[in-house]
Amino acid sequence: MLRETLITTDPDLPRDDNPYPICDTRPVIVDRWFNPYRAPNSDRARAVVTDVTGQVQSLESYRKLRQRARRPKDQEAFEGIVSAIVCDLIHFHLLRKDGGLVVTRSNTILGKRSRYRPQIYNQTFPAVLDRLATPEMEFVAQAKGHPLYFEAGPRRTTIRPPTSLAPLSIGAAINVRMLASSTAATANGSRSRYP
Repeated sequence: MLRETLITTDPDLPRDDNPYPICDTRPVIVDRWFNPYRAPNSDRARAVVTDVTGQVQSLESYRKLRQRARRPKDQEAFEGIVSAIVCDLIHFHLLRKDGGLVVTRSNTILGKRSRYRPQIYNQTFPAVLDRLATPEMEFVAQAKGHPLYFEAGPRRTTIRPPTSLAPLSIGAAINVRMLASSTAATANGSRSRYP
């Protein structure tokens, strides 16, 4: 955007020598919303997701973060969370966009069950994000959000693909077509708003 100048004799209107510009000239970086329906669509993409899932489970056993094994239903939910996060981060990396992916860590949103919400949005979602962002893993670069403060406005949690995820996707030669966004319809028949 260019700074507009007004030529006028009215002293109340901004002029060319006004120290306060009419608009900001800095580019605005827009964050995209995380797509919880992104899934691997090829064997190579599934291999990357399986590798990351295995590394996260190895971290859990090494640090003794879990006392017992997950139930089959919980294991399926865990793999779905890791799959959606990794696939959307790789997709975001391949598109070479600025900004990040906005995710929610809100207990208000994740704590309630709803047939309209994606199944990966449950109370283990923030824990999986934290495990993917640990210094040992570093599959996610996470900037946690904060509420409204006087010196800064509210900020949502954003995630970005760090440099450690790029070699996995490049080494497996993954392209955008190998990461599908499922057209999961909700119970009332409406389609997802995610591209």
